[in-house]
Amino acid sequence: MTSFGEPLCVLVHDREAAAVAKGTPRKQEGNAQRDGGGGPPILPRVSNALTAAGAIVVGPKTRLGQAVIERLPAARTALVARNHDENVALQARWPDRATIERDGLSEIVQPWSRVAIFACAIGSIHPGDDGLAHTSEAAARDLAIIRAAMNAADAKPVHVIFVSSILALARARPERASYAGWKLLVESELERQVTEHRDARLSVVYPGRLVERPVGVTARLSTRYDGLAATLVAVAHAPTARRWIAGVDARVWLLAKSVAAAAASFSIR
Repeated sequence: MTSFGEPLCVLVHDREAAAVAKGTPRKQEGNAQRDGGGGPPILPRVSNALTAAGAIVVGPKTRLGQAVIERLPAARTALVARNHDENVALQARWPDRATIERDGLSEIVQPWSRVAIFACAIGSIHPGDDGLAHTSEAAARDLAIIRAAMNAADAKPVHVIFVSSILALARARPERASYAGWKLLVESELERQVTEHRDARLSVVYPGRLVERPVGVTARLSTRYDGLAATLVAVAHAPTARRWIAGVDARVWLLAKSVAAAAASFSIR
């Protein structure tokens, strides 16, 4: 397993995230991830194979992006700013991290032996709310940044970790259909970009509801931001590309949708 820089401990807050890093998810839970579900913490795991690997975070101003940043070594982490104002805000919040816009990617990536790109947010947070044109423009801008990062990496190994949504795996409610649809479109475009790079792979994580901290019985089935961040870093260390469902509520929702679809297929119309 390759570290993202100098010797560090990767503190994973649940056993499933550690299993992702090893590439051996727990058998009794299949490919389901229970990060943030209240599982007991485990001891830190330390990487022995240390090379000059680096990480790029797209969507660093989101709560998830900030949780991911906190788990990466400052010396080899670059935060993508969408404009000058965001660049200034990021520098104020994370003075020990590199902040970049599209220009400057080559200089950042050049000394790294491999690159992990954490796509915590692509385009609008709520696609469709600002109109189709704005949503498309925002997504195209972020996808262009990821493409530029892969081009800057040249022949170096690149691992893109995209945070999708469980809603993208089954029919969502009408008010959430555009959100789920955009997640699918972005995943498809990332898949295309990855195939065009000589040594790149794409992993996708499908979380359910994200919460800061669980309050109440229902919320305890959801995924914490810090728990999902731990999973994303673990997935980045995995030896192969992965598709991972994060959160008990996500698995329950998908199971309910599958049962409903199966029942509909046997119904007489």
